[in-house]
Amino acid sequence: IEKKMFEMMGFHVDTAMGGGDALEKIVLNNYELLITDLEMPDIDGVALILRLRQKLEFEALPIIVIATRDVEDERQRALDAGANAYFAKHQLKHNEAGLLDTLSALLA
Repeated sequence: IEKKMFEMMGFHVDTAMGGGDALEKIVLNNYELLITDLEMPDIDGVALILRLRQKLEFEALPIIVIATRDVEDERQRALDAGANAYFAKHQLKHNEAGLLDTLSALLA
């Protein structure tokens, strides 16, 4: 669902099958933005963010978490790990303007 939504916004979207696959793709490609979930196979979203933030070349990569659950503890863990923004999937239907504002600010 998110892939189609971002494509409709004009973004080119690559997908990954889990955190490990995402990490490999990020290292090989020059992405302008990372959208991640927290619940993924092999490497979860928080671990992925922490690994990326430890690398100098990715410390400024904008990262947005779009998570299944809207839990304050998970939100705070993601932001503490280095995510720039956090949205619960159910919020996207009602807050597309907020997402667009966040994207504009991060990609400016």
